[in-house]
Amino acid sequence: MEGSEGRCNTVNLEEVINQLINLRGHCENFIEPSNEFCIWKKNVKALEIAINFVKGNRILDACCGSRMFWFDKNNEDTCYMDNRKEEFEIHGKYVNVNPDIVADFRNIPFPDSTFYLVVFDPPHLKWAGPNGIMKAQYGQLNKNTWKDDLAKGFEECMRVLKSNGTLVFKWSDSQINVKEVLKLIPFKPLFGNQRGNTHWMVFMKDQAK
Repeated sequence: MEGSEGRCNTVNLEEVINQLINLRGHCENFIEPSNEFCIWKKNVKALEIAINFVKGNRILDACCGSRMFWFDKNNEDTCYMDNRKEEFEIHGKYVNVNPDIVADFRNIPFPDSTFYLVVFDPPHLKWAGPNGIMKAQYGQLNKNTWKDDLAKGFEECMRVLKSNGTLVFKWSDSQINVKEVLKLIPFKPLFGNQRGNTHWMVFMKDQAK
């Protein structure tokens, strides 16, 4: 699972945990090695590697997409997370969404107080063409649940931050004004740009309410 430079391939923690639960009842009492027992041991090792990988990271990008704004797209201190893994070309443009961990920002699969810095750049589009490049690159919000989804995302990002940790939030006003988003959450930004269509805002845990 580890690459030549010490980074892990995509790990779906939910899938691994479910496999462990399903196999444990069949395998933990086996005395002689079996195929199922070997699979169980392999999955335990995969989970251990994933946990060790996260322990070595100080930063979480909660919805990394294709990492477009990163100068170093393979930063060793960062765990890149997204709810999709895909690679394709659309309208002549190459899109590569290849997170370290596949997970939903509404249910981040890490313990409380794990990271020093969290980057939260969720989808900002309610409407997008099914074959549009904007949807392909940035994803799309659910038209009916986007308010609850974003509120839950903020809560989860704050939960996995260490005390006094920093949350960097990025948003585009193209369809939803950032003021509408800020009304959904009990957190207040410390500073950020207040003009233009693209906003960067900085929050600090324990001081953001």
